[in-house]
Amino acid sequence: MSEQKEVKWLQGLKMGDDRAFKVLFEKYYASLCAFATNFVDDPDVAEDIVQEIFFKLYTDKPTFDVVVALKSYLYLATKNQCLNYLKHARIEQEYVSSLKERETTTFFFNQIVEQELLTLLSEAILDLPQQTGQVFQLVMEGFDNAEIAEKLNLSIDSVKSHKKRGKQLLKNRLGDITAILLFLSNC
Repeated sequence: MSEQKEVKWLQGLKMGDDRAFKVLFEKYYASLCAFATNFVDDPDVAEDIVQEIFFKLYTDKPTFDVVVALKSYLYLATKNQCLNYLKHARIEQEYVSSLKERETTTFFFNQIVEQELLTLLSEAILDLPQQTGQVFQLVMEGFDNAEIAEKLNLSIDSVKSHKKRGKQLLKNRLGDITAILLFLSNC
């Protein structure tokens, strides 16, 4: 492109001429995408970055006196956007890792607490009167009232009565944690 054509083209860009912008896009888009891909290592992200730069150029209509200044702007803006993207991606990854670490730690802690509470409940069930303890043991194993009644040769009302009595005895022995323990054991 001759110097006179360059000046006319740059003026067209400044004035918002769509044809001048189309020439700019066709001339630099592919090379800027390749340049950006070297930074972000993802062609789709690179294209998004370059498209943002062209959009900004189209809406802001910056003034360039020479093509070298325009090219410098394009490559510098592309590099800066790529670095911003990488910085944001790194911060996002650190945040996700932090959340995963907290979730793992919380899960591990909750498992320990749950196991300790269930151990307390199991020990307390052993101290219940024999038939009440048997009812609670079956409840802990996941049996419902009808199944427990059949296994222990009791009426459903007897099972309910043993459960009610057992809950009261457990509450007296274990205090406020009884509700938590019974919830954990699906009782």
